[in-house]
Amino acid sequence: MAEKYSPGVLSGPQEFKPGTIYADRDAVCNSGVHNHHQSGVYAKDGMAESVLLSGAYLDDEDKGDTIIYAGTGGQDKRGNAIDDQKHEAANVALIASYEDKRYIRVIRSEKCRSRYAPRKGYRYDGLYMVTDYEYRKGISGYMRFFFTLKKVNANSTKLEQGHDRHSEDDFQNQDDHWIGTQGHFQTQDY
Repeated sequence: MAEKYSPGVLSGPQEFKPGTIYADRDAVCNSGVHNHHQSGVYAKDGMAESVLLSGAYLDDEDKGDTIIYAGTGGQDKRGNAIDDQKHEAANVALIASYEDKRYIRVIRSEKCRSRYAPRKGYRYDGLYMVTDYEYRKGISGYMRFFFTLKKVNANSTKLEQGHDRHSEDDFQNQDDHWIGTQGHFQTQDY
């Protein structure tokens, strides 16, 4: 069942089906579920709209229905921490979403270092809210923002250990859950 939420809570299309798999980052962007080709946080009008977990930050913790997201910035292009994260851009948008109690779409990449990541592609995993945040030293010794994201309505689409990564059998007769680069439904190839 696709999730619906009030207009004004998030921009773009107002319906996305949790569990939908996207072939690549272009398909994710074309669908409107996360409208940024590089950043892990997509923000609009100063509010975070979506977070894409890609394994870029060592401090991220993914527990399924609860995520500790390590903010953005302070890294070089190879993912090495080189500075403290700043109170700017995406971090400010996540703080604003916390203060306004806004829903945020969460997408997991196959590159995400998590048992809840899809085996292949990108998966939309539903709506979350930022329920807390802090600014403290991370694993690297540099200052990081740590945002606690909790799944909204976690009981209806709970991610369970042991059933979190898709196997090949999961995609049989579920072609409508796989979206290719051009936004057209495609079958899953492994």
